[in-house]
Amino acid sequence: MTGSAELPVVPLSHGHIPKASQLLGRAFQNDLLARYMFPDPGKRAKLLPIHFEAIVRYGFLAEKVWTTTGDEGVIVCQPPGHLEMDSESMVKAGMMKVSARIGRGAAERFENVVKHMEPLRLRDAGAKHWYVMVIGVDPSKRGLGIGSTLLKHVSSLADLEVVPTYLETGQPENVLFYQKTGFKVVIEGIEPTSGLRFWTLKREPRPPKP
Repeated sequence: MTGSAELPVVPLSHGHIPKASQLLGRAFQNDLLARYMFPDPGKRAKLLPIHFEAIVRYGFLAEKVWTTTGDEGVIVCQPPGHLEMDSESMVKAGMMKVSARIGRGAAERFENVVKHMEPLRLRDAGAKHWYVMVIGVDPSKRGLGIGSTLLKHVSSLADLEVVPTYLETGQPENVLFYQKTGFKVVIEGIEPTSGLRFWTLKREPRPPKP
């Protein structure tokens, strides 16, 4: 168990996957990419948890999903050595069934954005890095240091391995938050298909002093 005394960070249990997926659905309800995927607010509220459940399950296969003990936040990562999505894990996580559940249009909009972003990550983050696939905090618990605690947990693992940590965001207000936790902007750009503005950010490792 790691994290601050007030906000210990623990591995997400299998039984908490649905709860974590619902949390992420709430956390991303007003996210610009989520709004692009699901323009209708009602469908967004209903379908976002389904979308995120596959992502959480994929991260869970690598045992790289963490939460706080009160389930106030969740972070899903890909560690070095698991940075390319393999079809077997995608099937196990239910990713192949998501399109039918959330609608082909929404799935294609998401996939088009991912296709643009992934080559940038593989180019700029290096062959070995920790990739933060998604991080979210319950809207009612924002401002309590939960997000920074989750990020610090993953960053500490990256420091031990002496590799960078990488993430993306499409929310302008998140950029300063990530910068305060040690990330620097690599790219600020526009995703051509969606027209959405995005930022890629990387944190260089800080190996413990001997």
